[in-house]
Amino acid sequence: MKTRYFFILLAIPFCVLFVGCDKECSPEDCVETMLAQYGMVPYTGQTQYCNSLTLYEYKNRQYFSEDCCTCDMLPNAIDCDNNNYFMTNGEFDEIKYTRFFASSRKIGIVGVIE
Repeated sequence: MKTRYFFILLAIPFCVLFVGCDKECSPEDCVETMLAQYGMVPYTGQTQYCNSLTLYEYKNRQYFSEDCCTCDMLPNAIDCDNNNYFMTNGEFDEIKYTRFFASSRKIGIVGVIE
C-alpha cells in the first residue's frame, strides 16, 4: 500500500512536466494549465478566498504567482513551463525579484481555491 502511494507521488511531477505548456501554447491554454496544476477555478470576482493565482506579464511572457492569506512566503514567478524565474543556479536571486516586481505588469487574479 505504501509503495503504491510512493509511486503515485513520484509520478505527479512527471505528469506536470508533460501537461505544462511549452512556448507554442496559447495564453488561454497556459492559464488553464496553471489553474489545473494549482487545483484552482477561474476567478469571477469572488470576495471570499484565501488562495489565489495572479497573472503577470514580464518581457512579453506570462508569469504566475500564488498567494496564500495564511502562509508566510515570498511570491514566486512561475512561467508556463513551470520554471521559477527568481531561482538562479538553485538559489533565490534577489536582484531578479526586485527587477521583476519593478518592471512587470500585473494583469490580475486569474484563479482561486474555493
